[in-house]
Amino acid sequence: MKALNEKVAKLDKSALPSVLHIDKVADQIQVIANGSQDLSLSGVTNPAADKTGEWWRTVDFEQLLVWNPDIIIIPAYATDLNPKDFFNNPVELPPKDRTCSGLRLRVDELAR
Repeated sequence: MKALNEKVAKLDKSALPSVLHIDKVADQIQVIANGSQDLSLSGVTNPAADKTGEWWRTVDFEQLLVWNPDIIIIPAYATDLNPKDFFNNPVELPPKDRTCSGLRLRVDELAR
């Protein structure tokens, strides 16, 4: 463990990816915010981390887009989730009278 911590400490933190660990997706998304040993040992950035110390955090798809994580982890125990849940979930833009065409785009299209 000591050797791993020493190697991670030498890494350029700005070169490491942001990683989001998602547990559930419905109207809201449940993510691991704090306390993940996997994320902390690897030195990556967890965009969901905050100062509350709470393990879980519930966010919406808009927050997921704001964070724009480099990697999304879906744990093995989340058997009701798969990557298609993200690619096939449309995000609805405001109607045309609100300065937008009213297009519907998938999350992966908005992230480009």
